[in-house]
Amino acid sequence: MKSLITATLLFFIGSITFADQELVLNSDKGTVEFLAKGRPALLKIKGKGKGAYGKLKVKDNKASGQVELDISSFETGISLRDNHMKNKYLEVEKYPKALLTLKDLVLPKNLKGKISFSGLLKLHNVEKPVEGKLSFKGTKKNINTVKADFNIKISDFGIAIPSFKGVTVAEDVKISVTSLIQVNELKSDIDLAGLKK
Repeated sequence: MKSLITATLLFFIGSITFADQELVLNSDKGTVEFLAKGRPALLKIKGKGKGAYGKLKVKDNKASGQVELDISSFETGISLRDNHMKNKYLEVEKYPKALLTLKDLVLPKNLKGKISFSGLLKLHNVEKPVEGKLSFKGTKKNINTVKADFNIKISDFGIAIPSFKGVTVAEDVKISVTSLIQVNELKSDIDLAGLKK
C-alpha cells in the first residue's frame, strides 16, 4: 500500500522546484568612477570608465561571484595624463581588467538598503582584501540599482605612485561603482524518483 501511494505521488508531482536567483550586472548600464588627491592637496583628479560586468549567484540570501572592472576604459579628461596613467602605471596592456570576488555576501531584504561588504580585489595582477559599502535601490520589478564605494591604496597592488607635470598623486584612491542589476530567477529541480521508499 505504501509503495502504491509513493508511486502515485511520483506520477502526479514528478519533482519539487526550488528558486534561487542570479544577479547580473551589465557594463552598458553603469559607470566606474575614481577620485584621487594630488600634491598640492587642493588638486583633485577625477576619472570614470565603463560600468562593471558580472554575475552573482544567490542562495539562501547570500551572493557569491565575481565582478569585472574594465581598467583600460578609465579616462580623466586629459589625454596625455590618461596615457601616462594607463600605460606607465596601470599597464593596461598586461592587466586590462580588475576583478572583485565576493563570497557569501548577505543581501538586504528585497535588495533595498545599505550594507557593508568585504571581498578580494585583483588589480595589476595582485590580489588584496577590500572593504566598503553597498547601497541598493529598487527601480522596477526585477531591476535594482547598486552602488559600491570602497578605497584602495595603489601601492598595495604594486603600482608606482603616479606623478605628472610636477603633481604627485596620493596613494589612497576612492572608487565608486554604480550599476543596474537584473534579477533572474533560477530553478533547480529535485527528482522525487531518487527518494528512498
